[in-house]
Amino acid sequence: MIKDFLLTLDHQLFQLLNGLAGKSAIADWIYVALAEGVIFLMIAGLVVYIFINRKNRVRLITGLEVAVSAFMARMVFVVAIRMLFSRSRPFVAGAV
Repeated sequence: MIKDFLLTLDHQLFQLLNGLAGKSAIADWIYVALAEGVIFLMIAGLVVYIFINRKNRVRLITGLEVAVSAFMARMVFVVAIRMLFSRSRPFVAGAV
């Protein structure tokens, strides 16, 4: 029941975003830039946060804790979701 709901939601979201493709060159550029570059912005923000005051050891430790926690949480969630909902993406399955 939940799996069917998530599959339907995933497909509808994909159709919505895919339907926007090609309608605006600026919007297309923004979508691609966000999809490919947001991780670099996040890393740059973390580096700036850590090194903005290099003498503050607490800031360095907090920044590293944030980075490690985010990485571990991402890995746990990705593995859990893949184990619970194993399926092809809509564009891979050819159902677009």
